[in-house]
Amino acid sequence: MLKLLQKNANDLYIGLLPVRTKDGIFFPNGKFEGTWTSVELQYAKKLGYQIKVTKGFQFNKELDIFDEYVDELSEKKDKLKGSQRQVVKSLLNNLLGRFALNFVKPITKTVHKTELDKILATKEVKTFKIINDDNFIVTFIPVVNKDICESHGLDYYKVILNERKNNIVGKIDVFQDTSIIISAFTTAYARVHMHQIKLDILANGGKIYYSDTDSMVTNLSLDQLKEIMPDRIGNKLGQLKFEHTVNEAFFISNKTYALKTKDGKEIKKTKGAVKDSIPYSHFQDLYLHSKSIKANKTSSTINYSKGSVTIETKEIDINWDSYTKRAKYYDPKTKLWTDTRPLYIDNLTKSIVVYVPKNIIKYTSYPTEEPKVIIKEPTMISKNTCSQYKGYGPYADYENCLLLR
Repeated sequence: MLKLLQKNANDLYIGLLPVRTKDGIFFPNGKFEGTWTSVELQYAKKLGYQIKVTKGFQFNKELDIFDEYVDELSEKKDKLKGSQRQVVKSLLNNLLGRFALNFVKPITKTVHKTELDKILATKEVKTFKIINDDNFIVTFIPVVNKDICESHGLDYYKVILNERKNNIVGKIDVFQDTSIIISAFTTAYARVHMHQIKLDILANGGKIYYSDTDSMVTNLSLDQLKEIMPDRIGNKLGQLKFEHTVNEAFFISNKTYALKTKDGKEIKKTKGAVKDSIPYSHFQDLYLHSKSIKANKTSSTINYSKGSVTIETKEIDINWDSYTKRAKYYDPKTKLWTDTRPLYIDNLTKSIVVYVPKNIIKYTSYPTEEPKVIIKEPTMISKNTCSQYKGYGPYADYENCLLLR
């Protein structure tokens, strides 16, 4: 596991190294620092990334740790049906997450208001629920958190000494069967695997309309994919299997899309909403008319004082412009979103060029349908220069904008 400075001067269609922000994980181009596994760094360097390692951790390499477990359960999953299959599938899927658990076990306890205030000011709180005016159920990590202490104006070291002196938490219970490094390397290998599939598709003239952790939509036929990557297409463990031939699709954001298959079947996905609450035509409104829509969400409310759970349906908004993982490009003729590129960030030189989604004009090179090569490092341009492109894309903001062309 290495911490490094990464200067990316390449012009790849996809970013290769994940960057975590308060808004989630994305794969940018640019200049940035972070912590990644050697697996991803070696892969990125091979494809043109300039990397400077500043420090790291070394782990012993172990091979085939879970082969027997995974092979046996995968074989059972292929044969079983119904609830038995779901149990086996869950055992397979949850293995990775199990090793990524925080090794310090969270504590759940009932506390008075005074104790709750102390916990909130010194520790990471997962949840707390009100029982009555002076009693609360709180779940927290029983380790003093330096950032939280400092945010409340407390001396971190004095808090630790006080806890030890008064034995406030007692013996901290830890998980003995977690290994974050196993999960970190597993996900790293999986990302490299998917990156290579995407790059192979692009290198052979294909397009990628949508992708997720373990799936993607492309314009290449199944026969073309088998010819390009015969060992990665099929029904075996680790291979991508064919699901549908799609005639029409509207991809709005992560896990939010609708499509029609060749045989007329409608498939809808809506993250955070009840999918049946959104008709197919509303996905068309989201994409074609830049129109946000309403949807239903099922939620539960626990009332601890009454000892009851209320399940209710709430109306939520789905924003047509909710996709922020990559920079969008719009066709100047139709003004429709037609393509994306990696976001650009630079936190090494502290450049004044900062990516702000609603301050960027993006458009394809008229009259061609495909965007041409964009400048590698965005440059600030004046209001006058920017104004001549008015109307090109819903992100237009002429007071402060970047022009990518």
